[in-house]
Amino acid sequence: MKTTIIINPIAGKRNYRNIKKAINVLRSNGIIPEIRETTRRGDGEIFAQEEIKKGTEIVIAAGGDGTVNEIANGLVGSSVKLGVLPIGIANVFSLEAQIPSDPVLAINVILEGLPTIINIGHIRLRKESGEEEIKSHFLLMVGIGFDAGVVREIKRSKISKWGKAAYIFTGMRVVSKYTQSQLYFKIDQGKTIKGYSAVIGKAHYYGGRFLVTPHASLIDDSLDLCVFQSKGAWNMVKYAWGILKAKHITYTDVYYCKTKEIEVSSPNEVFIQADGDFFGRLPAYLSVKKDALTVL
Repeated sequence: MKTTIIINPIAGKRNYRNIKKAINVLRSNGIIPEIRETTRRGDGEIFAQEEIKKGTEIVIAAGGDGTVNEIANGLVGSSVKLGVLPIGIANVFSLEAQIPSDPVLAINVILEGLPTIINIGHIRLRKESGEEEIKSHFLLMVGIGFDAGVVREIKRSKISKWGKAAYIFTGMRVVSKYTQSQLYFKIDQGKTIKGYSAVIGKAHYYGGRFLVTPHASLIDDSLDLCVFQSKGAWNMVKYAWGILKAKHITYTDVYYCKTKEIEVSSPNEVFIQADGDFFGRLPAYLSVKKDALTVL
C-alpha cells in the first residue's frame, strides 16, 4: 500500500516520538512510508497533488488542523485516501472524525478503519491585498468577524509558546475592534440575515470541544450558519459564555440555520478565517462540495 506522510515540522518537533511510533507501526505492517516535510504555507496542498500523480494510495497528514486542511485541499476530488496523525494544538478534525490522539491507535484506524466519504465546504473570496478571487475548501468551519480578527492578529510564536491561551489573550485585546461592522448573509430562498460576527460550520466541534454549530456534520450536505446579531465587546462576552454553557443558539439575538449556499458581504473591511488559519476578507460565497474526500 503506497503511503506518504506529510509532516508539519513545527508540530513534528514537539511530537518526534509520536511520529516515530507511527512510522514503526506502519513498518511492522509491511508499509514503508515516504516522509515529506513542509517548509512554507501551501506546501501541504502542493505535496498532496504530487502524490496523486505518483499513484500514492494513502496520504497521512501529520500536524494540526491547518496541515490537514492544506493536504485535504490537494486531495479533493481524487481517489487517494486521507489519514490523520493528530499532532497539532487543537486537532479539531481528529475529534470530529473520532481519530485517537494516541499515535499507535491513530495509525491502526488508518490500517483497519473503513473509508468514509465526506462533504466539505467550498469558499470563494478576494485576497486581502486586492481584487483577485481565490477559491479553497474547508473541512471544519469558517469564522467571519471577531474570530477571524483574532486569527489575523495572533502571532505564530505566541501559539507555539502559549497554545490555546494565546487565542484567549488576543481575543481579549481585539474584541472591541472586530465586533462593530455589520454583516449581511444571503442564504437559501434569498433570505438575508444581519449580524456582527458568525461561524459557518461543516463540523460541530470548534476550537476543541466547543459546540458553536452543534448540528453540523462532515457527512451532511448543508452548511450550518450561526450568526451573532448584536455588536460590541459585552455582547461577544455574552455569546462566549453561551457557547461555554452550550446554550447560545437559544438566545434571541443568535440566528441558527442549515443552508446550502451563503453569500456574505459588509460595507466595511471584514476578515475571514478557515479551519483556524487567516484566509482573506469579504465579500465571500460559500457552498458544499459533495463527496469531496475519502477519510480513513
